[in-house]
Amino acid sequence: MSHVICDLQSHNSLLPRDLALHLRTGIANHELRLLEYRRNALFIPTREAFQRGNKRPNPYMAESQEDPYVGLIARFANEFEKTYLRWLYEALVVVENRQKQAPLDDGGASPN
Repeated sequence: MSHVICDLQSHNSLLPRDLALHLRTGIANHELRLLEYRRNALFIPTREAFQRGNKRPNPYMAESQEDPYVGLIARFANEFEKTYLRWLYEALVVVENRQKQAPLDDGGASPN
């Protein structure tokens, strides 16, 4: 994520087509990252994997429930990527709309 933001901040003079390319690259990278996070979430260990020896299990956790902390981290990662992807898609729409308007703005100017 930070590489896209840094690219956007450090290249204020980017042409709209270059900015759109950066956004599309960021979208592709974050779509893959979201897929990876979703795959990883399938392998979160169950509660039994965290029990050790004679220690008393947490009575407030169901037998089949995942470790709540690990599950929260996995859910946060997924939600963060989905939110960031929505932002990237919205930014791409804004940039593409500006690209469509730019030729119209220039076309109306007189050659003199």
